[in-house]
Amino acid sequence: MSRHEIPLLIATVVGITGIVWAAAVLFDSDVLAPSSGAFVAVGFIVFGILASVGIALIHAPWGRLIGFGVAGAGAGVAVVGGFGPVTVLALTVTFVATVGLAGPWLRIWLRRRPSAVGPGPVPFALLVGLVGLVPLAGAAAPAGLGPAHFGLAAAAVASGLAYLRGWVAGLWAARLVVPAVGLWAAVVTPMPGAVVLLAGVAVVTSLAWRREPMRMVIPAPPAPAPRPPRTGPGPEAVR
Repeated sequence: MSRHEIPLLIATVVGITGIVWAAAVLFDSDVLAPSSGAFVAVGFIVFGILASVGIALIHAPWGRLIGFGVAGAGAGVAVVGGFGPVTVLALTVTFVATVGLAGPWLRIWLRRRPSAVGPGPVPFALLVGLVGLVPLAGAAAPAGLGPAHFGLAAAAVASGLAYLRGWVAGLWAARLVVPAVGLWAAVVTPMPGAVVLLAGVAVVTSLAWRREPMRMVIPAPPAPAPRPPRTGPGPEAVR
């Protein structure tokens, strides 16, 4: 196997890790209600695919970080939810993925400097945080989700998609609508999940109110054009 095929294999295993953990949440764990488990499972699938795409296609270091996050979250599911057959399979796949992520095979494959054409670290973190509120709501309310949690998920996903398309309304929704609905969801969530959910909403809101996300939807005005050089005679020549 060539050095170019090994990173692609690692990326594939990382994507499979998210899918297998989603299955473990849905079929092995009885800690989460069906609605809560569905939110957490969606998070595993989305972030597993995101990490796989980041490693295989974009050569981005954040793909490795998200992959480690998926592995760590899966280990937490195993500790809390028990060791059913799907969980054992997920742990095995996670072990292989973690060895691949931590090994030397991605050292040359992943770029070392940030991309010049990307959205930047803060806007990207905002998008990831908005998506992350969906599984966070499911984990914070293991007994089941209410209208506030579904509203928070809808607001987070809708604002994230709008912001990704370059609409300034998406950013303002992340600044105003998401924290308002998130506060409502935290109020109706039992402790300690309310604190966890409120902390997640606070982090996303703080990212949305920074300057960098606004620059993605409203670019800076162009610099003034340089003045053309003089071609006529100067004042001394006129004298």
